[in-house]
Amino acid sequence: MSYEAGGIALLKMYGFKAICGAVGVSMLYLALPPLNKDGSFNRKEFMFRMAAAIVFSTWLGDWFVSVVDGVLPMVKAHEFPGVFYAAIGAPAWFITRGIAVWMHNREGKDIGEVIKDVKDTV
Repeated sequence: MSYEAGGIALLKMYGFKAICGAVGVSMLYLALPPLNKDGSFNRKEFMFRMAAAIVFSTWLGDWFVSVVDGVLPMVKAHEFPGVFYAAIGAPAWFITRGIAVWMHNREGKDIGEVIKDVKDTV
């Protein structure tokens, strides 16, 4: 098997899931855009959040479809998996937003103050 065939097989196996995750991210962007404190667009945060959502939909998409098929067989998730691939990427979008807000609030603090904040939070 050549390297090209392996690359095409990986693209075929994960490409659809990644595209569904990216579409889900584009819809979530409208609901909760990545903004700085001053209201400007944060490109770096957007890229991290998009990558996290795509990774979630790629790694956990098949699992989520099988769970939905097992719990609610009348939904027939295996017939339309793209919706579920996009839906499993949504938690990553919101989790990374929470992490970004937490980090923005601690901007300018030294490591000791951040560790104290983590202790107080937990």
